[in-house]
Amino acid sequence: MTANPKALSIVAKCALCSIKTELFICPHCDEVICQTCVNKHQSQLNETLKEHWLKCKTKFHNLCQLSNTCDKDFVLVENEMSRIRQIIEQQYSDVVESIESEKNTLLIKLEDYIKSITSNVKHKDLQQLFNSINQRLEDVFQNSNTAYNADDFLLEIEHFNMQISNRLTHIQSSSFKIVLTNGSD
Repeated sequence: MTANPKALSIVAKCALCSIKTELFICPHCDEVICQTCVNKHQSQLNETLKEHWLKCKTKFHNLCQLSNTCDKDFVLVENEMSRIRQIIEQQYSDVVESIESEKNTLLIKLEDYIKSITSNVKHKDLQQLFNSINQRLEDVFQNSNTAYNADDFLLEIEHFNMQISNRLTHIQSSSFKIVLTNGSD
């Protein structure tokens, strides 16, 4: 009991043993009991209190164990997530590296192919003639003191234009053709 029983000024039957004697009131349960039953009643209350406390302690202990298990599981989950994250990052890096390597290989092949094509269709003779005419015309336009014959330039330009047209006709009629698409096909 949390406090000593209070004595009553009456004599009556005890609620526990039914003996007629001076009675006390239990402050815990408000039962009216005799002096003989007070100790027994106090022991029963103490046992009930112990049982409830043991149940509470057991529940608390189980809760602590569960919490510790959850903490350990959480650490395991975090470690596993970290491991998976590293695997994903490594695989991502490997894929990116593989794509980059394949891209570079394809670009090199494409450059080699373009070089082989352009060497077939580049016309050094026309390029040299173009550069020659272009340089001389720039000199004439930039320097007003330069003497030139316009008829010679016109004749040379017409000849150059005819060579370009012939070459263009030849390229267009050849069996080798490049088809460029804009991705809408």
